[in-house]
Amino acid sequence: MADILPFTPQNVFDDQVLRIMGEAFEMASTSPICATPADAETLAGLIISGARTGERRVVALCDAALAGLRVWHEMESRPDK
Repeated sequence: MADILPFTPQNVFDDQVLRIMGEAFEMASTSPICATPADAETLAGLIISGARTGERRVVALCDAALAGLRVWHEMESRPDK
């Protein structure tokens, strides 16, 4: 089971939001695009950012984080980086 808590700032989110973020992180971390610990850390940061803006839908947080990770991978693979 993937755990977002190590990446989450303390005393920022209530238990319900932590549960939602945890579910989103668990869903996202099972994706083949999440292949390294750095990918997991990036996903966690993106989910936390989404939750900070008020998003509370698990699937929306997951999808947005995966989309952000895909963009990050594309930028990293550019030859002119």
